[in-house]
Amino acid sequence: MAGINAVNRTKEIGIRKVMGADLQSIFVLLNRQFILLAFVAFCLAAPLSWWFITTWYLKDFTYKATIGWELFALSMGAGLLLALLTVSYHAIKAALINPAETLKYE
Repeated sequence: MAGINAVNRTKEIGIRKVMGADLQSIFVLLNRQFILLAFVAFCLAAPLSWWFITTWYLKDFTYKATIGWELFALSMGAGLLLALLTVSYHAIKAALINPAETLKYE
């Protein structure tokens, strides 16, 4: 999804570079959307998964394991890091393209 978004926005990125945008502003432009989506997805999934684990999965066992907030924080950190790395790769790749190449036929 990040790659498709970067490809679809190459002309926008090219115009921004011609107008004086630097690599950092393009990087933030493409990353902000995905990091926000990943954070919202975690905020929705964490309470649902905690409820599901505590009420359905662990109720029939004699010895129960406690699920702490650390597990959820670790999973959120890992998910956000993975999203950041993936989107960053595509953002930097799109930002380093020569704007003359992307705007050649406009």
